[in-house]
Amino acid sequence: MASARSGPGSGDLHAAWDGRLRRARLVVESAGAARIFEAVIVAPAAFVWEYMTSPIRRPKWQHGVTDVIQTAGAVGRRGVGTVNHCMPGKETIVEEVMDWQPYDHVTDRSLLPIPNAPKLLNTYALTDVGDGRTRIEMRFGTPRSAKDRAIAMSLMQMITDGLAHLVPIVEAAAREAEAAAPGEPEVPESHGREPIDRAREIAAEARSDDAVDRGSARSSFR
Repeated sequence: MASARSGPGSGDLHAAWDGRLRRARLVVESAGAARIFEAVIVAPAAFVWEYMTSPIRRPKWQHGVTDVIQTAGAVGRRGVGTVNHCMPGKETIVEEVMDWQPYDHVTDRSLLPIPNAPKLLNTYALTDVGDGRTRIEMRFGTPRSAKDRAIAMSLMQMITDGLAHLVPIVEAAAREAEAAAPGEPEVPESHGREPIDRAREIAAEARSDDAVDRGSARSSFR
């Protein structure tokens, strides 16, 4: 007699679907953004990424933010599923990381401490533009309703002020790291003679000595 097997519960299905969504790429593209703030920073992408995402470094530049506390996700690690409590003063903004590609982009979904406020989606994207410079784009998604768009737009001055602080802080950190890095070893002076030329002379002298030795050896056997 065949027996029926119960499938996974609804909780398991929801968890699996949620995991699939988390693994999908989720980016606010430029064409669909409500607002974009950008700047070119004279620093490698790794420096910009660290200051952009580190809970310790974010209060140094984000306008009004006094603390960022990670409340969910792997301890000591940041990535998809990380939840931060970002505190501008006494209020708390809950941020969930939805997409995480180090040195390329991070997408957050934020819930503001406002009744009936929408969850806002934003992507911070980095592009290496050469010569040790990185372009950062802060793209903010477009909320559906006019009321939600008004709430989102009320926060844009905070973003402008934060970006204005971020640029000099990251550039100063990059300069300090570069100054502290060990320099290239000094090359001994050639005293007017290229090393390769001296190597040729040594090789020629060795061939000459070998020729003399062979000539002496033949003479001894005559």
